[in-house]
Amino acid sequence: MSPVTRTMDPVLILLLILLLASLLAFLLGIIPYPFGLIVLLFFIAGRILYRQGPGRRGG
Repeated sequence: MSPVTRTMDPVLILLLILLLASLLAFLLGIIPYPFGLIVLLFFIAGRILYRQGPGRRGG
């Protein structure tokens, strides 16, 4: 099944929103350092690898 037709993963969407919010707050000067940036990137990579893992069909 192609990636376009797969259902959206709500956990992955939430992680991406948190990443964007952290970066936006950093760029606006609300926080001095983008807290959790590396942690969120690891969570996102882990979630993507989990969804592409062996034996998974169609999400």
